[in-house]
Amino acid sequence: MRLAILIADDDPHLRTLVGFYLQKEGYRVLPAEDGAAASRLLEEERVHLAIVDVMMPGYQGDARTIDVTSNRSSRCFGRKFASAK
Repeated sequence: MRLAILIADDDPHLRTLVGFYLQKEGYRVLPAEDGAAASRLLEEERVHLAIVDVMMPGYQGDARTIDVTSNRSSRCFGRKFASAK
């Protein structure tokens, strides 16, 4: 089974670049362009790691942490928040 990594970022170039390198290493990449798409993927997929842009549209304040950690059905066990600022 390949580990699935959610990449949630509103910058399509960054999603593509990070996704390319992760796929090259054998991971299954789940790209999301905004908070709503990320939440849907967390509900629908088994996510092993979430890499989330903290300045992304669709996430406000600490709600992004609650979305990832309180969703027991997603079984997401890791998260990394990133920001350009």
